[in-house]
Amino acid sequence: MSIQVIYTEEFKNGIIEDYLLGIPIRIIEKDYHTYQGKIYNILREKNIVFVGCKKGIQHPSWKGENVTKRTALHSWIRNHKPKPLFCEECSLNKPYDLANISGEYKRDINDFEWLCRSCHMLKDGRLKRLQETSPKREIKDNLFKCCKCKEFLSRDNFDKDKSRKDGIYFRCKKCVKLLNKLYYDNKKRELKNAHSL
Repeated sequence: MSIQVIYTEEFKNGIIEDYLLGIPIRIIEKDYHTYQGKIYNILREKNIVFVGCKKGIQHPSWKGENVTKRTALHSWIRNHKPKPLFCEECSLNKPYDLANISGEYKRDINDFEWLCRSCHMLKDGRLKRLQETSPKREIKDNLFKCCKCKEFLSRDNFDKDKSRKDGIYFRCKKCVKLLNKLYYDNKKRELKNAHSL
């Protein structure tokens, strides 16, 4: 059997009074036979700001400077440091990453900056490591060797690749086209076989 609740001014004032006394919402729900959404609406109606969970220093799990997870620190910085329209380093691209400046990961907004992906990779040294670990390509008389067909071809026979030291993709355009064709032909065949069953 459900109880029908009539929301009179006296009823609403009772809810507000209990809330201001610090009684948890779940207990107010049971006492007044109502639900959370209605309580929030009553609070909003009376211009009382609902403070849901405790944030920052008031939260029981707050670690302050002793934060152990970088993701937690990054999300805290993301919520407190406004995101600019452009990268703080190059001022050209849209920023995607929060980069730590000192490498110490302190809870300090000024120790982080918003960077585009390429500037972040350059500052971290990831781009340099990527270029150093990629396989070396043979070059003869300004011709580059394709890693697939092993032919020596001019630079314009390769697609661009910024992550590589020489700036071009490791397979020539002809091999890439052939591999893509093989891949899509196999996919077509698989789909055809799947639908014919």
